[in-house]
Amino acid sequence: MDKTDTFHTSRVFSIWDTLVTSNQLLLRSYADRDNLDLIFNGVFYLELPFDLKGIRLAKPNAAELKRLQKRSQRNPQGSEQFYVLVSQGRRYYVGAKSLVIEHNSQSSVDPFFFTAKYLYESQQEDFYRANVDRSEEYLSR
Repeated sequence: MDKTDTFHTSRVFSIWDTLVTSNQLLLRSYADRDNLDLIFNGVFYLELPFDLKGIRLAKPNAAELKRLQKRSQRNPQGSEQFYVLVSQGRRYYVGAKSLVIEHNSQSSVDPFFFTAKYLYESQQEDFYRANVDRSEEYLSR
């Protein structure tokens, strides 16, 4: 059983931050030194409001999956999947490679804190490869 079968909370979440260069999204339920974070990595699709009151994770049904594949123009490969966030009876969607659920005590003004433990090695390799290619192109001018 994975977290999409078991995670449920009545806490209020907000889109707290994004890290576009790594396709990451942080949904945070902020409470004085008792944050609950949903950290999506490798995000390729997003359909949700700014605030969510209570979240239950679910898997998309067959009709939703077909619609999401059409909207995103993507058929998830490898670890990619669509996550369904059910909130107040409505269903919202995030397409991503992974989801990390974490409790922490960061203050509300701390900057976005993604660390290497949340990055995929493949993303790091792709980033490195792209920058090496750009550097070589620049140096060859």
